[in-house]
Amino acid sequence: MVRTYRLIGLLLLAALLLSACQPVVAQPQAPPSDEEVTAAVNAIWDEYEASLLAGDVDRWIAQWMDDGVQMPPDMPPRVGKETIYAAVSGFLSGYEYTDFVIDNEDAVASGDMAFARGTYAASFAAKGGGDPMSVEGKYMTILRRQEDGSWKIYRDIFNSNVPPAPAAAPTTDVAAVAEAIDAVWREYEASQIAGDPDRWIALWAEDGVQLPPGSPPVVGKAAIDARDRSDLEVNDYSQFVITNKEVEVNGDLAFARGDFMVTVAPKSGGDPMDFQGKYMTIFRQQPDGSWKIYRDIFNPSAP
Repeated sequence: MVRTYRLIGLLLLAALLLSACQPVVAQPQAPPSDEEVTAAVNAIWDEYEASLLAGDVDRWIAQWMDDGVQMPPDMPPRVGKETIYAAVSGFLSGYEYTDFVIDNEDAVASGDMAFARGTYAASFAAKGGGDPMSVEGKYMTILRRQEDGSWKIYRDIFNSNVPPAPAAAPTTDVAAVAEAIDAVWREYEASQIAGDPDRWIALWAEDGVQLPPGSPPVVGKAAIDARDRSDLEVNDYSQFVITNKEVEVNGDLAFARGDFMVTVAPKSGGDPMDFQGKYMTIFRQQPDGSWKIYRDIFNPSAP
């Protein structure tokens, strides 16, 4: 009987020893409730705000996972905790926050991952002086629960609610455009006096329109060219003077207004005739930067 008890005791001892030698299996964490997730996320944002207001990047970066990714607007993603730390540290070396408020609007968890969505508003100023700047916007953040039950920022992206400022209109050198238009008029005059229609028509845009008095509109470069050639076949210009009075520019269009004076005689013979008049011409800038006549109208200044 004693042997039997001893044997039973030895078996029990062996069973206990074997049980003690088994690896300890970690028990899965219980799924968090929405209330727990919301509380954890709000606690992270409280520390996020406080650390930035204190200018303490070490406190701030503690909210992040080592393999976190931050995706700020207007720049490439910041991948990894060290990269995120360096970027925010650089910003805080030159600026200080005077206000930072994060308002979480939504937090939902699934297992060890949660997402948060909300809005933010911040004010900051350069440490060297200058007017304060403010920004407000929205964010969406992915958080992961750690082995100790805490939550850390895993992925974060945000943008501003303020629409971007409109692109500044390119500054136009009106004097340079006026000079280019004057050069067109000098070639216009010279080509007419030389009776050279090839030189003259080169000053026109392909889709140009000429509106001479006493005639229907002449539409298109080919039609304008034909009309001028017909004129130069029968007339000689001995004087042609164009004087700009006004030039205005808007983008790739410019208009010029001024006076002209012409002396012309028929090739068949006869006295020269003098004409004075006024014009208004629209020029269009070409892809190569040059300006060509796009629309042109004129009339005499005397009956």
